[in-house]
Amino acid sequence: MNELLELEGKILLLESKKDKLKYYEEDYIKLKEKEGFQKEAWIKEQRDVEKLEKGSSVSFFLKLFGKLEEKIEKEEIEALDAKHKYESTQYELNNVKVSILNLKDEIKDYDKLVKEYEALWKQKERELLNSSSFKKQEYVNSTEKLASLKVLDKELKEAVNAGDSLIGVLEEAKKEFESAKSWGTLDMFGGGVMSSMIKRGHIENANRVLNEVQYLVKSFKKELNDVNISLDMKYVSGDFSDMTDIFFDNFFSDIMVQDKINNALNNVNRTLRVVERNTKELRKSIEVNNTEMDLLNDRIKSIVEDFKGDI
Repeated sequence: MNELLELEGKILLLESKKDKLKYYEEDYIKLKEKEGFQKEAWIKEQRDVEKLEKGSSVSFFLKLFGKLEEKIEKEEIEALDAKHKYESTQYELNNVKVSILNLKDEIKDYDKLVKEYEALWKQKERELLNSSSFKKQEYVNSTEKLASLKVLDKELKEAVNAGDSLIGVLEEAKKEFESAKSWGTLDMFGGGVMSSMIKRGHIENANRVLNEVQYLVKSFKKELNDVNISLDMKYVSGDFSDMTDIFFDNFFSDIMVQDKINNALNNVNRTLRVVERNTKELRKSIEVNNTEMDLLNDRIKSIVEDFKGDI
């Protein structure tokens, strides 16, 4: 049997056991917490029984009305039930602990097997590259292609991160302009000084956020250029001067201010839709790229594992 494949089979088996170990360890933590609560509940129920049996103001009145024995019996049943739950969890906890110990023993050779596999892989890889096998060129082409795809994967993820950051800030600007719009409507119908001040505050907040938007738009465009993907960014110029010139030094009328708020909000919404759509396309590109990398990895592994030397 191919030694690489044999080692890979053993490693895969131990990896499944490592996953199982992780599950048991997480389960153990939950059971340990559950056991603690159940122990406290059992102790409390037991104390309630002891208080009634030893005599207390409560037991005195219960005895006076002939209800003491009934109450003690009820509390004893609850105490036994709490004890049973506690002991049941203890039993389960012990079983999980045994499983954890067994699995740890079974996977103790995992790191050793991985090192053996890697060493054998490198040996066969060297033999392949030094051979005259017709598979040699396919291997070289595949590894070079895989390296390029890994670079692309990194750049795509950077572009997605830039898009997500931009979306977050645009959402913040949208929220501020929507609030400004609501208060502006009230202001037009005689909302008074308070509504005007609140409206100004939201506009100032939105303008502050839009300064960051301009920077992030440029960053997003740069990342798109890095991955050589042409996406619809025609509405995203990074110039929001028309959205950030709402000042009150000249005391614009409420209607003019409201019109500027509406235009700003429309621009933000349009930009947000474009960036969301483009970021979604980037995520699809990552999925396609990952699929191609997986296929190449499988092919490279197959070439090396199946190589038997010059024939």
